[in-house]
Amino acid sequence: MMKKIISLICLLLIVGLWTQGWSQTWETRGKLTTAIYAFEDSIQHQRVYETVRFEAKHDKFRFNFAGRAMMDMNSDDETDDERLLKAHSASISGDGLFNGLLDFTVGRQFLHPGLVFGSLDGVNLVWHPMEKLDWQMYGGVESHLYRSFKIYNSDDATVYGTALRYRDVFNSTIQLVYFNKSTADETQWEIAGVNLNNRSLSWLNLSLQAHNDLVNERLHRLYGQVRLIPSERYNLVFRYKQQYPQVYGDSFFKIFDIKQYEQLSFGANYFITAKYALMADYQMVSLADGEGNANRLYITLSDLNGSIGFIYESGDLGDETGFLFDYGYDVTEKLTVSASVDFSRYRLEEVYDYERQVGNAFKLAYKFSNNLRADVEYQFLNNYVKYEDHRLLAHIHFMW
Repeated sequence: MMKKIISLICLLLIVGLWTQGWSQTWETRGKLTTAIYAFEDSIQHQRVYETVRFEAKHDKFRFNFAGRAMMDMNSDDETDDERLLKAHSASISGDGLFNGLLDFTVGRQFLHPGLVFGSLDGVNLVWHPMEKLDWQMYGGVESHLYRSFKIYNSDDATVYGTALRYRDVFNSTIQLVYFNKSTADETQWEIAGVNLNNRSLSWLNLSLQAHNDLVNERLHRLYGQVRLIPSERYNLVFRYKQQYPQVYGDSFFKIFDIKQYEQLSFGANYFITAKYALMADYQMVSLADGEGNANRLYITLSDLNGSIGFIYESGDLGDETGFLFDYGYDVTEKLTVSASVDFSRYRLEEVYDYERQVGNAFKLAYKFSNNLRADVEYQFLNNYVKYEDHRLLAHIHFMW
């Protein structure tokens, strides 16, 4: 029933847009990418990906589409049909309708309504009854796990919610949120809470999120941040976070055993010059049920071309030293060389495939014109559990 309603709304909107002047001049832009990806697991793969991003805009209306098609040249490939064609977004939207009172989006869309969600196949409405008041209402079904063209049945993944936001209350923004995800058999998530941001002082930013899990009758998420900006050269950040994992029984992220945790952190950013910056972040993490404590220290030095970083972890979960490097260099005006090295380890998540790895990537990118670019990237992965993995990726980008 939900799919029929959504399809009918989309049809009516398309007809309405046509009568409103579809034949008139529309402003369009887009990007078409051809990617060739070679790698080996149990068999040799040579995959071709075609990715398109397209936007058409006329007056207050806009159409968005982002999708991807994949073909494996190896006839022995057993990739599910649901992974061959993907639609990351496909929507029609309107902004400022009825003298600025209403915004809408219908179709597949990414949604972050004041709390963690993801992608929705449905309707999102934002009503502006007053200059400082916004009322968001959304509903539909959760987008397909692989973002295929398939739409879930409403009995399997119904989603709806609302968010009420009021701005400039003593230089604060207050948002009340409600979210519900359910199947025909059970309510998986029912979350209600409040978000608060305050900027009363130019050198002080305060943020608070408190969300309650109504199904399990417990505090779901508590997050607070204090950012001090005493100078343009540096700023300090204090954070506290308590979070239960929001992972559904049929979610891809069930490959992780994610623990509920508390985290207290302190960060500092220092701009040495206009080009160079130093960032440090220290975290203290405590897992639920006394499963362990951990300490993390991140230090990163960056400039306009990239960064180099150091990670040190200690505590009940083990000691580990990590190294991160990501840097690009413009050899000429049109040719860029870049390299990425990641020697790190998952810490809060129990990963069933592997625990520790070294990932490297080396890339050449060439700009033929403002509309045509190409790049070639070599990727190498090594870890203590799985075999070495070598991959070659080539892109051709056409933009208009």
